[in-house]
Amino acid sequence: MGVGIVGSTGWEWGMNVMCFSVNNIILLGGGGQYCLIAGINETDKNNIEISITPNPCDEKLIIEAPTSMLGGTLTIYNICGIEIFTQKISDAKTQIDVTHFPKGLFIAKLTTESTVIIKKIIKE
Repeated sequence: MGVGIVGSTGWEWGMNVMCFSVNNIILLGGGGQYCLIAGINETDKNNIEISITPNPCDEKLIIEAPTSMLGGTLTIYNICGIEIFTQKISDAKTQIDVTHFPKGLFIAKLTTESTVIIKKIIKE
């Protein structure tokens, strides 16, 4: 994976970087340098069943949500927290083309007026 880290010395765009995830802590590194990125916890305090498959994905992602999530918003962020995709949830089953996403870890945030659910997505 090629990546650039803003504000870090010794990192460049296009540098080959390895990603490690242990206990929801993500480390990026390579060439003897490593950087702690974030701890990411998937959240669903309302015990709403959301299915994101396949995960890891490569071409398409299928999000299945209960009718209580209809009208909400799906937003996908890259590991730097930059929004790369947003869409209203209009069906219980939504298919997303992810072929234009780079390989890596992403965060899916599903929101309604009363609910926020966060899930991890891996693009291969």
